[in-house]
Amino acid sequence: MKKQIRLIITVALTLLIVIFAVLNVNNAAINFGFAKVQLPLVLIIIGAAFLGIVITALVSIGQQNELKKQVKDADKRVATADQAQEVAVKAAVKAENERLTAEMNAALAEKDEQIKALQRQSNTLTQQQGQMPKPDPTQEG
Repeated sequence: MKKQIRLIITVALTLLIVIFAVLNVNNAAINFGFAKVQLPLVLIIIGAAFLGIVITALVSIGQQNELKKQVKDADKRVATADQAQEVAVKAAVKAENERLTAEMNAALAEKDEQIKALQRQSNTLTQQQGQMPKPDPTQEG
């Protein structure tokens, strides 16, 4: 829709310039400072309009190139930030894995100690039962 409106405005302005130029067909003098030229006013108007178009196009091309450069730089910064973020995430994951592994190892060591303590208790009880006189099955009651 924007392109259609822009095209309509461009055509309307072009028609206005052409009508204005056709209405002004008399000769006019142009003084360039070092030379003076007599040309039909229509050529002067069309030449000035064309010169305006060329200047506008050159400025527009320069702005487009600057914007393309800015986009390229922004893309590089985004890529660098993505890489930095990826490195940071990997480091955080590694640190969390190490922390969890250390916690798990500590819990396992604690359970191993508990198992050893229970084994010592069991051995002690077994030894105590071995030292106690066994009940004589013949002496009942």
